[in-house]
Amino acid sequence: MPLLYVAQQLGHSKPTITLKYYARWIPSGNANHVGALDKITGGVYPAASMKRGFA
Repeated sequence: MPLLYVAQQLGHSKPTITLKYYARWIPSGNANHVGALDKITGGVYPAASMKRGFA
């Protein structure tokens, strides 16, 4: 299950919050993908008005 989907369902503002608390249950290969995405985006997230499904 994609981490972004899980983050949205839990109401987390960023996928990194989900990763921080639930990483122990995510296979190690998937955690690397999240880190790669953070590097690509520079930790920038959509403006609050553009977020869908995030609290």
